[in-house]
Amino acid sequence: MRWNDDMARHSETRRWGKAVGAQAALLLTLLALQWRPAPALPVFNCLSTLSKLKHLTSVLSHETGNLLKEYNAYHGFEYRTPHVPEQAAAANGSEPSELLADAYASSVSFNRSLTKVKEYQILEWDNPKSVGKHLNQVTSNLQSQSTLLGDLIRLAYPAKPVRSTPSPPHYFHDHSFAKKEFGWEQIVGLGDWLPGVYGLLTAGPGPCDRSTEDRR
Repeated sequence: MRWNDDMARHSETRRWGKAVGAQAALLLTLLALQWRPAPALPVFNCLSTLSKLKHLTSVLSHETGNLLKEYNAYHGFEYRTPHVPEQAAAANGSEPSELLADAYASSVSFNRSLTKVKEYQILEWDNPKSVGKHLNQVTSNLQSQSTLLGDLIRLAYPAKPVRSTPSPPHYFHDHSFAKKEFGWEQIVGLGDWLPGVYGLLTAGPGPCDRSTEDRR
């Protein structure tokens, strides 16, 4: 009888010991997780923003080409100015943060000018669907591009404030042809500008590749 009691107590002691051991292991695991370095969320967010910007800029370039075709077909334009990459050549010696700031300002400016083109399309030509659909897509994506460029600058270069948005220009064109030509110039200019932005975003080392201490 005593032997059975001893065995029961021994079994109970073993179960208690295992429970204590399991609790101790859980506590050690929790402590280890607590002191584990947190993931580098700013870098992850920077890379995610950069990836979205690359895709959006590529889509914008394709959409702008479609818009130019429809605009030319509707308004009778059959020519475009040759692309002269003077700004891109001059920008080679600029800091990456400055190039991104310039891209942000240009994105905002193009969005404002194409919004004016939309206004002319409505007032002068009753917003033809063939042009209006593509204009809406381009201006909507330009707005998203501006937002993402601002986010990328804040994430990649936290020590540098995002440049303030340029003051909206006062557009005035007093006859239909001037309004038509203004729209054509803005679309061609946007189409020539976008490949340079995509090249800036894909050039290495990218803005997200630098350590936080170097992002100045």
